[in-house]
Amino acid sequence: MGMKISQLNVRRSIYISTPQRHVWSEFETFERFQAWYSTGHELETYEPKISGLVEQNVTINGVEQPLGGVINVFKAEEEISFSYNWFTERAWSVPTFITIRLHPCFEGTLVEHFHHGFDRLGDKAGSELQRYEAGWTSHHLERLKDICENQGLNEEFDLNPIA
Repeated sequence: MGMKISQLNVRRSIYISTPQRHVWSEFETFERFQAWYSTGHELETYEPKISGLVEQNVTINGVEQPLGGVINVFKAEEEISFSYNWFTERAWSVPTFITIRLHPCFEGTLVEHFHHGFDRLGDKAGSELQRYEAGWTSHHLERLKDICENQGLNEEFDLNPIA
């Protein structure tokens, strides 16, 4: 895999009973990614390529807070990793990272979502890890699962091509 996951990380995962290539199709365009990743955050920019931007807004106490970063790893059907930091006074001195990995598992796909890199924050590492450990849910992944398993395949995707 691409990015090394640091020891201080928040990990959420889900099993999706569709093949890895179908799950990955939900990462290939802004519209597809937005359909599931905007759960809880509003996706503003998504450029699915190395050095592409991922920018979001989250509302905290009634105030929109922008955050995001640059895609470091974009390996089709396997991994997307991007830097992650606030674009406000909340910003850390260095960014953390979001990594989403897809693994074949049985007849489907295991999707892992990591928020990592807290060790880069020095003496704030432990408190920031705990804060995000308490805050991250699996709602993004549950939405991805719902899209992949229950809303059918998009027109250009065929799981059983005729040879």
